[in-house]
Amino acid sequence: MTAQTSQDVTILGGGLAGLTLARQLSLARPGTRILIAEASAHPPPTAAHKVGESCVEIGGGWLHDTLELADHLNSCQLPKLGLRFFLPGRGKDDISQRLEMGPIRKRIPVPFNGLLLPSYQLDRGRLETFLAQDLPPEVQFLDRCKATAIELADGPDALHQVQLDHRGETRTVQTRWVIDGTGRRARLRKQLGLGRPSRHKASAVWFRFAGRVKPDTWSQDPEWTGRMAQAIRWQSTTHLMDRGYWVWFIPLPSNHMSVGIVIDDKVHDLSDIADFERAMAWLDRHEAQAAEQIRRALGDAQPLDFHTRRQYPSEVTQTFSADRWGLTGDAGCFVDPFYSPGTDFIGITNSFHTDLITRDLDGQDIRDRAARSEHYYQIVYEQFLRVYHDAYPLMGNSQVMAAKLAFDSAFYWGWATLLFRNGGLTDPDFMDTIPDQVARMIDVQAAMQRTLRQWAEREDPPLQSGMIDQFEITTLWRLYVSLIRRVDADTLRYRVTKNLDIIEAMSEVIFRRAARDFPRVQQAERLNARAFSLDPSRWDADGLFDGPERTPEYERVRDEMQALWIDGSLDRIQPAPQSGRSAAGL
Repeated sequence: MTAQTSQDVTILGGGLAGLTLARQLSLARPGTRILIAEASAHPPPTAAHKVGESCVEIGGGWLHDTLELADHLNSCQLPKLGLRFFLPGRGKDDISQRLEMGPIRKRIPVPFNGLLLPSYQLDRGRLETFLAQDLPPEVQFLDRCKATAIELADGPDALHQVQLDHRGETRTVQTRWVIDGTGRRARLRKQLGLGRPSRHKASAVWFRFAGRVKPDTWSQDPEWTGRMAQAIRWQSTTHLMDRGYWVWFIPLPSNHMSVGIVIDDKVHDLSDIADFERAMAWLDRHEAQAAEQIRRALGDAQPLDFHTRRQYPSEVTQTFSADRWGLTGDAGCFVDPFYSPGTDFIGITNSFHTDLITRDLDGQDIRDRAARSEHYYQIVYEQFLRVYHDAYPLMGNSQVMAAKLAFDSAFYWGWATLLFRNGGLTDPDFMDTIPDQVARMIDVQAAMQRTLRQWAEREDPPLQSGMIDQFEITTLWRLYVSLIRRVDADTLRYRVTKNLDIIEAMSEVIFRRAARDFPRVQQAERLNARAFSLDPSRWDADGLFDGPERTPEYERVRDEMQALWIDGSLDRIQPAPQSGRSAAGL
């Protein structure tokens, strides 16, 4: 690179967000001239000290399919056996006494470690090294290079100017687009004053060490060990949960473990876990079995790293601009690591960016499209935020949290993943065709999350243990398998509407269970899922009893979901029909 050069796109930051944006742009528009300026040295170390090691269906499918990374992912990363949750149950001294929710792999061989859609545990060092080395010739990657000044252009044809310090030498870039992917340093976000406070307040610490911790070995109870045909629970992202916190265990493909403690700042104090010694003492008090297993794995060694992040949620007032700048990764919005959505949001953000940048470089006017992209992105972020906001106190209530896990899975697969995998979520033109469905989903999501919080405040959970395989809940299984094949726009609109019927039916069953002490609710023939609340003073004004006529599908889902509750506990579920799980049927 000469002292002064011209680019189509300059990406500040060469981590996961910046590198994947460059790859997606190059695949969508070959020949696009891109410069990536990464402040740290490359290649990064194995088990690099970064958050974002676990991905689920949106991010996994985006990496696998859109970015054409299947060969690397399947040979160099670790296929993931879904998300696995351990609620308090009858006690935390023995993991077999907790309520477990997660997939059981014991029936049919399927492609991705027992799952039908790609998801992975990622070694970020490995992945980012591969991405940086697999760039086309028109993409330049400069490590130890950071922006010292950014001057945004004024006018549709003028170029932005970025001054870089590359290994001690000053270089100037004239560029049509500039994207901030600098993570928490948020170089451009801070310059433009785009940050805003989040109402979700949570903090985290995490560390890594060599070796494996396998929850499969934590109990010798025969019922516990017999739940899985193979002892591969450890390939899931493990969540150990209780009121106001959760602890993650993520295996990395480089034979390392990542362990994190995530807390609600209103329930727990970050100062109690702010270094490794205090974190282990905290685990001794709250998750003694986990602390014992960590010490056993470490022996006399120390963790490879230890990181703290106070109040990690971040929000921005704007992510996309028709003035040809944007944010991606942690430089933009980050909501919460629970449910592993970090790569999801990188994929969503970068897909919006790719659409806008390619259209602009091809000579289209993107002013209106950029505004609509921002509008729909903020809607998506808000719906995910509702999943997490004030939800951490629920994590100590096994019954309520299990219902929430089921509902959140339905929302994720039946709405967000369905739309993204079929190109609708990041296409403003398509989203403009489903305004009623978008409004309906927003209202149902808000009402259900409100009801779950109210229910947890009212009810002490019954003691319980056992196993819930979410794929044995036929409703969730059907929402999941419907994601396998891509569909056209008309079919997508139809499925979105049908899935909303399913999600509302699930919502009604949960609401009736939560409101079982209210005779008026139990006797009602119709309920409006957009008005659910356990506050009776709101019912008439919100139109709770003005629900639609029930369809046969609605009744089927309601009757099936009722099987989650037997005598007030979550100790049995209705099995899914075996014919629906056959390889031929998929």
